[in-house]
Amino acid sequence: MNVVTYLLGAGASAQCLPVVKNLSTRIRGISSTLRTSLTYKQFISHITLPEKMYNESDLVKEIIEDLEWMANECDKHSSIDTFAKKLYILKNHDQYIRLKVILSVYFTLEQKYNTPDLRYDNFWASIIESKDIFPDLIRIVSWNYDFQLEQSYLNFSDSNKLMDAYSKLDIRSFWDSNRKTDEKCFSVYKLNGSATISHTGEFPAYFSDNLDDDYQFYNTLLKRYALLKSNSHYKQNISFAWEHKLNHEYFKELKLSLWNTTTLVVIGYSFPYFNRKIDKYLLECMPFLEKVYFQAPDASNLKERFSAINTKILQANLLERVDLDQFTFPNEL
Repeated sequence: MNVVTYLLGAGASAQCLPVVKNLSTRIRGISSTLRTSLTYKQFISHITLPEKMYNESDLVKEIIEDLEWMANECDKHSSIDTFAKKLYILKNHDQYIRLKVILSVYFTLEQKYNTPDLRYDNFWASIIESKDIFPDLIRIVSWNYDFQLEQSYLNFSDSNKLMDAYSKLDIRSFWDSNRKTDEKCFSVYKLNGSATISHTGEFPAYFSDNLDDDYQFYNTLLKRYALLKSNSHYKQNISFAWEHKLNHEYFKELKLSLWNTTTLVVIGYSFPYFNRKIDKYLLECMPFLEKVYFQAPDASNLKERFSAINTKILQANLLERVDLDQFTFPNEL
C-alpha cells in the first residue's frame, strides 16, 4: 500500500490566516473589530457565564488587552514561537498559558470573520467520493492549530458544527490520542494540537462550534475564555514541539499511520529549527519514502532545509512546486 502524506505548515492557510510577517497587523485588526463592532454587543447581554465570573463587557475588554499584548510581543520577536519558547525557558507559566489561550481566541475570531482558504475547498472536492468516504491512501499531518481543514470540510457535509468535522476527519492531536489506529485508513494528525478547550477527562471542544450562528458563537467564545481564566479543571489544547515526548502514545499512533508513506507533499512548511526533533521523527516514520514535493513561493528553500535533515532521498526525487492556486496533487495519487 503506497500512502501519500501531506505535511502542512502555516503557508497552507495563508490565503485566510496571516503568516509571521503579517501576524501583529492582523491581530490588531481583530482587536479593532472587537472595539468598534456592534455585532457581538447585541448578544452580550444574553450570555450566561459560569459561577464566579467577570461581567460580559469586562471579558471583551480583557480579550482586547490580551490581543494587544500579543501583537506587541510579535513586534519584539522574530515569531510568536520565539516568544513562546522564551516564556517556556523562563518558566513563566502564567504568561505561557495566557499566550496559548489568546492565540486560540484570535484564530477562532479570524476564522469566524474570514472564509476558509479556497485551496482546501478544491482539495476536498478532488479527493473525497462522498461526505463520508475518504481516500485510504492519504494522510494529513499539520503543524497548524487552525481549523481550516474542518471548516472547509463542512461545505461538503450536512452539518455546520466543527466537532462533526473533527470526528468525520478522524482528527488526532497530542491532547487527544489513545484511540485505535487503523494504518489503512485516512486520518489527520495535528502536531501542535488545536485551538480547542478541554475539561479534565473529556473530549476537546472548539471555542465555538458553530461559526454561522452569531448568538451561539459569541456566547460560547466568551464563556470558554472565562472558564480558562478562572477554572484549573479546564485547559487549552495548543502545544509546541518542545513540549512533546516522542515516547508518548500519540507518536506511536502517528508512526503506525505513516509507515507506508512513499510520497510526501510539503505545503507551506519551512522546517524551522524549533521543530527539528519532531521533523526527524516524522521522516523515521516513513522508511519507504521515495519522492517529496515542496509547494511554496520559496520551494527551493524548503527543499534545502529538508535535505539537511534527510540525505537519503535522491535530489532528482525532490520536486518544487510554486503554483499557489491549488494544493499539489502528485502523480502518485
